[in-house]
Amino acid sequence: MPSEAKVVIGGMATHKDLDVAAAIDDRGEIFHTKSFPVTAKGFRELLDWIGIFGSLAKVGGERAVTYGVG
Repeated sequence: MPSEAKVVIGGMATHKDLDVAAAIDDRGEIFHTKSFPVTAKGFRELLDWIGIFGSLAKVGGERAVTYGVG
């Protein structure tokens, strides 16, 4: 269920077969997580999903040498 947050920060952990995203409110609280396939379509779905919670301020992801390069 979407939060009341107006500003949303996205966090992302990259893996071989899926990316795990977190929607974070303006106080730094994680209020929802969801996994997406590691494909161009999956990444678009991830961004669309985060956007339903409010205005996306920024997205941060872990630095991975091989996973998440795209």
